[in-house]
Amino acid sequence: MIIAVPVRHGEIGQDFEKAGTFRVFDIDNRSGKCLRTQDFEVPREAETKIWPSMPRDLEIAEFLEANGVDSVICGGISKKMREALSQQSIQYYAGVSGDCKEAVSALLCGSLEFLDTQEAIDLYNSVLAR
Repeated sequence: MIIAVPVRHGEIGQDFEKAGTFRVFDIDNRSGKCLRTQDFEVPREAETKIWPSMPRDLEIAEFLEANGVDSVICGGISKKMREALSQQSIQYYAGVSGDCKEAVSALLCGSLEFLDTQEAIDLYNSVLAR
């Protein structure tokens, strides 16, 4: 299992679409132990694409899928981004904040607290309003 987390100052980034860095955790499926952690910078083209050439959300989802990511833990996330992740068969857990490692551990233990779809939309809209 490979889990990606958008990071900002070492914490879970609260605006998925503006993430410049993803911390990627490679988890052994048998033991549940973290084999390695690596930070990936979002490619520059993903930061500057302008609709309609290819939406940023689709490009980020394809970038994550190309790096083997199958799950994402994040704060706020837009409807378009959720759809783009789903198209790439990437599971997302939205509305999470705090330390990246603690969130990954909670997910692996089955105790991660995350928001349902409507709550995630509301969180994303509140982040945009700031």
